[in-house]
Amino acid sequence: MRDEFFLDDKFIYYAYIQIPFCKSRCSYCHWSIKYNDDILSIDRLRKPFVEALKKEIHLRSRFAQEREKVTLQVIHFGGGTPSLLTVAELQDILNSLLHAYGQRIEDMKKVAIEARPDSLSYEKVRYLKAMGFNRISIGLQTFNQRVLDRVQRHVDVEQCFRSFDWIRSVGFEDVSIDMLYGLPHQTFEDVKRDMEIVLRLKPDHIDAYPWNPENTAFAKNAEMFAETEKNKKIAWASYIKKTLKENGYANYCHVCYAQPGKENIMQLISANYLLPYLGFGPGAEYIFDTHQAKNIIDIGEYIDHRMGANHFQYPDVPRLAQLNEMFNIIIRHLLLDEGIDLNYFNRRYHLDLEKFLLSYKDPEHLQKEAAREEYNDRALFLEFANMVKNLRKIQEWLETGILEKNGKYLRVKDEFKISGETWDDMYKG
Repeated sequence: MRDEFFLDDKFIYYAYIQIPFCKSRCSYCHWSIKYNDDILSIDRLRKPFVEALKKEIHLRSRFAQEREKVTLQVIHFGGGTPSLLTVAELQDILNSLLHAYGQRIEDMKKVAIEARPDSLSYEKVRYLKAMGFNRISIGLQTFNQRVLDRVQRHVDVEQCFRSFDWIRSVGFEDVSIDMLYGLPHQTFEDVKRDMEIVLRLKPDHIDAYPWNPENTAFAKNAEMFAETEKNKKIAWASYIKKTLKENGYANYCHVCYAQPGKENIMQLISANYLLPYLGFGPGAEYIFDTHQAKNIIDIGEYIDHRMGANHFQYPDVPRLAQLNEMFNIIIRHLLLDEGIDLNYFNRRYHLDLEKFLLSYKDPEHLQKEAAREEYNDRALFLEFANMVKNLRKIQEWLETGILEKNGKYLRVKDEFKISGETWDDMYKG
């Protein structure tokens, strides 16, 4: 299935719907910091939010340059916690999307939803399956109740097991679980036990993320032990990778492990190849051509804006944003096991990547770039300088042998996949 999408940027195959609500704030989560306390107000805001979301879908579907490219085959409800919505609300949103873009549920290859275990019941899972959902991603994080309690993730481990059993019993054949390692109060023995349970459950896909304390209650304390924490996570990541690989899971991208044929198409389209996709809801990102944009993050502001709007327009993308985006996609392709497909990359961006990287070591080229009028703004110039530093880092990896050219691919050598040289730039999450 993967090859049907990942080299094609002529059509829009994927739609992402952001449901930003949470049942509680987990102390380890930096995602919720972006949102105000409205993330806990689903009971008060659910009706206006659903209406605003449907309004956005309607307005976007009238944007002709985008609509003519839409041939949806993948729909993903993410969050937050989309499973906090009722099945009726989820059905209403799904129907609105399909109707607005003239699509049919029967033509979808993947209709996925992220779920918190304690927001599910057997009946809810059964209804989701009947509606057309065929992939569920469960946010488990860890099976250690002590760790969950101490980081204020108010989920009962036994409920995690029940939810997984319900999902399998109604016929879901594509089940992903999210795991975190490096959490506060978590030990290596905890991680090894988590892996034992994961292998017993046999999910089709696993996202194993290193916890990043940035912008959380633990951030300041973590700075004191940054190097120790980094080395610990590199060791734990290596253990997880080795264990899952020995049990039939391919580490096809960064934190993503999959049984054969069960790669996360949503991850590849939106996160690694930055192919065009639709994104709806507060804070949702979306891409048209290669230009990335993001919706209003504040939930209340999003609702007010969407309900008062009568048209949709993509924002302009300055030159610097385009260069940053190119660096971003270089890193994202390097996270793939096969690395950067140079033929594809050069064709998509109308350049020779190896010559492009070398050009940022050329003083004459840099002087010409830095003379652009937009860099008269000091903040933008500093951003440009940082982007140059990042591009030079990639060239340095080439020169020092961290990267290798393997046929038409440029990839990170296996011994550097998880290492101190690349962890901060690529792997820490």
